[in-house]
Amino acid sequence: MNSIKPQIVLPEIDMVLVRMRRNLPIKLAHLATYDKQAALSILRDWGEGVKPLRALWDDVNRDLEKYE
Repeated sequence: MNSIKPQIVLPEIDMVLVRMRRNLPIKLAHLATYDKQAALSILRDWGEGVKPLRALWDDVNRDLEKYE
């Protein structure tokens, strides 16, 4: 008896998003050395799920540009 095994198709992983998620805490810590309120606001948005990862990434990098 031949049994047909269902094939599982996994979605492709966007490595850019993986890197953003890995580096966002580091960027937030760096931002906190200059502007604690801005870092806390972005962290709160992340924790509450208010903004998608790309928007958070843009926010933290925009705020860091002010100090670099």
